[in-house]
Amino acid sequence: MVVKKDEAALVISELQNYLISPGDVFFTFKTGKVVKLLRAGSPVDPARMKRYLSSAGSLSIEKVTDPVNVARSQELWLGLRNEKDFLKVPGMRLKILQWFKKVYWDGTENGSLLDLVNIGERVFYGLPPQIESVMKSKCFDLFTRGALMGSLGATLCLALGYVEFSFLRDFYHTCMLLDMKLHEKMSFSLHEAMEKGRQDYEEGLQYLEGLGLPLETQLYQDHEQMHENISNLFSDYNVALLIARHHERVDGTGFPGRLSEGEMSDVECLLLFLDALLPMQEMNFSSNDGRGYFKKAILENNLKDKILSIRLEKMLEHIFATLPEEEKPESMSA
Repeated sequence: MVVKKDEAALVISELQNYLISPGDVFFTFKTGKVVKLLRAGSPVDPARMKRYLSSAGSLSIEKVTDPVNVARSQELWLGLRNEKDFLKVPGMRLKILQWFKKVYWDGTENGSLLDLVNIGERVFYGLPPQIESVMKSKCFDLFTRGALMGSLGATLCLALGYVEFSFLRDFYHTCMLLDMKLHEKMSFSLHEAMEKGRQDYEEGLQYLEGLGLPLETQLYQDHEQMHENISNLFSDYNVALLIARHHERVDGTGFPGRLSEGEMSDVECLLLFLDALLPMQEMNFSSNDGRGYFKKAILENNLKDKILSIRLEKMLEHIFATLPEEEKPESMSA
């Protein structure tokens, strides 16, 4: 059956509300053949989607993101951003962490990691169009990865007590731009080296040197330096300088400073842990892949000796273990 243009237009109109697709998008030809146009988590290209308005066929979305979960969290985050009374900020922080705990720590409620991606784009995102275009077109997996890392990182910074919204937004963008210098020149070999380097910087470097690739080797060595023309993106440019620390390791074997856990702040430890936790490859999102995700990552990660600060682990575990339960509204009597 051929779906009317106005129905296809509704699908496209919904997608235009997202920077990153909330689900798998399919096009069904009038012959019955079905092709996947977008996978869940891919950056949305509105111009490409509009081309299908004139085609004989139908568009459909199989949602991964839960709009209710996204809307609820967005409301809480914007409440924190807009709160002018500092005495009310702790209460706003508590509500956000209670929501996060139920889904991503205890796993008592459903939620996807893609929900976090879509929440972050609504609450924090503000990359300049020229940088966004490069990141989305050259290596969109890193774009989505950065968005997830940023949203997760901002929430955990909030858990650690950082309540200033401008700082949380800066941390989000720092995560988004972590590997910005690589986007324009990304190749298969460089991608492989980065994946190896997430666990051992020297292994990634030796891999490229062994292949005899001087350009990729130089990019690999320099990518933690800041990209030009992004200073206006940050309320405090010092937050962006955290990028230079994301190859450090808490056991002191990292790069470039070989800093130990005691020489790094909590947010530095958090950044390098998130960078090592999330894969630099296509992520297959599903509806409930977020349930209990971060508690499991903290307590069961097999790389914790190198990438997870014991201090940070104990702090987060204590914060979520002692978080007060969300108050339920009293039932109304007749």
